Amino acid sequence: MINSFCIKYLAVLCFSLFLIFGCSTDEKKKETFLSDGKAYFENQEYSKAVIQLKNVTKIDPRSIEAYTLLSEIHLKTGESREAFSVLLKLEQLEPENMETKLKLATFYLLGKQVFETQSRVDYVLSKEPVNIEALYLHAGILSYKKEEFKKIKEV
Repeated sequence: MINSFCIKYLAVLCFSLFLIFGCSTDEKKKETFLSDGKAYFENQEYSKAVIQLKNVTKIDPRSIEAYTLLSEIHLKTGESREAFSVLLKLEQLEPENMETKLKLATFYLLGKQVFETQSRVDYVLSKEPVNIEALYLHAGILSYKKEEFKKIKEV
C-alpha cells in the first residue's frame, strides 16, 4: 500500500515539475526568439528576423507581436503574398485592429476585390469616421465602381 502511494505521489510530482519547467522553458525561448527577431528587424537583417519570428509563432501561434513584425518585414521586402497571408492571420487574432484592416483593404483593392475592400473600409469608418487612410480607400472603391459603371454603360 505504501509503495502504491509513493509511486502515485512521485508520478504526480514528476508531472507537476515537467509542466512547470516545460512551460517556463517555452516562455523563455519565445522571449529570446522575439527579442532576437526585434534586434534583427531594427538592424534590417530581415531574413534572420523572419526565422526568429517564425520560431516565436511555433511556440505561440497567437503572438500578435511576432505576426505584426512579420507583416512589416514582408511589406518592406516586397513579399506581398507572405505579407497578405500574415495580415489575414493577424485579422483573425485581432479583429478590432484598424491598421490591419486597412492594410488588407489595400491589398483587396489592388486585387479589384471591391466587396472585401468595402467591408473592411466600412468597418473602420464606422469606428473612426475621419480616418484618412480609410477615406482614401473609400475613394478608390468609388473610382473602381465608376469604371465598372462606364463598362456597363458601353455594353
